[in-house]
Amino acid sequence: MLDVRPLRSWTKMHRIIVATFLVFLTAAPGAASPRSARWQRYLNRDFVTFDWNCAAASLLDPRVRIKVRRSIPLEDRGGPVTYGDRAVRVSLRSARPAVIFVPTVCGATGNCGWALYETGTHRFLGKLGGQFIYVRTAVDQWPMLIGYTREGGCDGVLSRYVYLRGQYRWVNDDLLVSRCDPAYVPLPGRLPQARTLCANYGS
Repeated sequence: MLDVRPLRSWTKMHRIIVATFLVFLTAAPGAASPRSARWQRYLNRDFVTFDWNCAAASLLDPRVRIKVRRSIPLEDRGGPVTYGDRAVRVSLRSARPAVIFVPTVCGATGNCGWALYETGTHRFLGKLGGQFIYVRTAVDQWPMLIGYTREGGCDGVLSRYVYLRGQYRWVNDDLLVSRCDPAYVPLPGRLPQARTLCANYGS
């Protein structure tokens, strides 16, 4: 059985993000912070993006489906926003099998927890969270992943995930952004130009 602590850690992390975001809303608009400048460097590449709407049941191997079901906390199993029955398939490394992103538990604003597995080997690659996920394909290393967590309206939080010790892990340098209010920090780098993976993206 998979360790379910990553999902619980995501719940705790999300609460911290919400509290931080309230502080952000009370701050005066201004120039981009040093943190946002770092993000600009991270994201000066071409990304593709997807959300729950892009997931399809046909892309989820039955063996992975069983693993995902076991990884979901008991209190969340069988709920109206619990899934684990569909996936998005993307290539993260050009010389390795594709990776499937499986939405597990989602919220009313569209934010989901996602479990990652390598196709073929069914190896668990970690968990991340967000309404919108931004990925790219790398050649010789596992690329950084980005999750956008919606906090209300067009405001949200960007979180980075890097591959470390065999799986993707959250990096503690979240960036508060606004997708439509230029008075605050906009989506950095090339994220606004990311190619969407399905026609129903964002609906």
